[in-house]
Amino acid sequence: MKKFNKDVQLKKLRNKKNNKPIKIISIVLSVIILIGAIIYFTFARFEYNQTFNLINGTVVESKKTIAETMIKLAENGTTDLAYDGQEYLEELGTEDNNLRYIGKSPNNYVYFNCTTDNVSNMNGGTCEKWRIIGLFNNVEDENGNKSSKIKLIKHQLIGYYSWDSSVDINSSYGINQWGATQDYDGADLMNELNTDYLGNTTIGTDGMWFNEAYNKKVEAMPSSTLNARAQSMIETTLWNLGSPSSNEGIYDADYVNILTPKLAYVRERANTIGKTCGTSETCDDTVTRTATWIGKVGLMYISDYSYASVGGETIDRNGCLSSSSYNWEATNYSDCKSNDWLFNSTNQWTISPYAHPSDAHYAFYITANGRAGGMKTSTSCSVKPVVYLKDNIKIVGGNGSLTYPYKIVMN
Repeated sequence: MKKFNKDVQLKKLRNKKNNKPIKIISIVLSVIILIGAIIYFTFARFEYNQTFNLINGTVVESKKTIAETMIKLAENGTTDLAYDGQEYLEELGTEDNNLRYIGKSPNNYVYFNCTTDNVSNMNGGTCEKWRIIGLFNNVEDENGNKSSKIKLIKHQLIGYYSWDSSVDINSSYGINQWGATQDYDGADLMNELNTDYLGNTTIGTDGMWFNEAYNKKVEAMPSSTLNARAQSMIETTLWNLGSPSSNEGIYDADYVNILTPKLAYVRERANTIGKTCGTSETCDDTVTRTATWIGKVGLMYISDYSYASVGGETIDRNGCLSSSSYNWEATNYSDCKSNDWLFNSTNQWTISPYAHPSDAHYAFYITANGRAGGMKTSTSCSVKPVVYLKDNIKIVGGNGSLTYPYKIVMN
């Protein structure tokens, strides 16, 4: 049996009493540190969010429409946005005064085509990133009603495809009529974007889309299409198909050489067509041409591309807007394309036909060097779908940056 040692036990008791205050002090200090950390990170998060808001020039209010947010940002002087300039456009026959995102990297990102309705779960894994081209006035829906609408373009291209191809006419190079007419089903790409890309696989039943002449389907169709949620947000609208290189249905070289954004915008909305040639070996189609088309998914315009530039030190925005985008590949215009967020160093299709003096199979595209020009419709170019949103789409999160795109829902 262990012998009881009174001195040892008293010593242990004294040590226990002496350690108790130390433990209490340690606990109190830990609590103080924890509370301080919570306060610090809460304040830091608040300051972080406020920085986001300051970047955009305003506090993005929840439940505001995209249009309301853009107008508020413009009123607060953000350099990401600019208007067309109504006075000049009135002189050219239109009163539209659209609000567009401009510059090399504006905060115009949106989460779209999401696989979730839960706003907190919207991220790069559940949504695609699209970008806002701008707020456009007097956009007509399928019922003829006009209103201001937001236009989006997909951030990443969906592939490289022909605008159109053919077998028996125009030397198998295609037809530059985007929409369907009484004697034509419309361009291959138009049909692909408005059937297959909307989840109704009609053209690419073999998994392929058109690319090259002679109706060759040699390019895999996009792996991602627009789901039902995204489609419910898209408005069916009237798209203008006027040719910027045509003057009252006649090819006009001057219109190409002086193709400023303002002139392009007006000619896109004029009653001009892409077929201006006479009968020739490469221009023998009898397809009816139209200056408008009603649908859901289209492409950008030359004017969309040109107006998005902010210019730079060599040539400023006014200089870019006063010049023809046909010349933008030249060295002295490099600031125009380099500070244009719609420029991406690939050949990009637009929706507009190119009126060529001897051919009926050219469409406008943006070259990899940054200028606007005409290309055979059977040629392979990159494709970025464009849509108009319905009026009741609201922002419920995000700040429009690449890292934190706007989160949107239907009201």
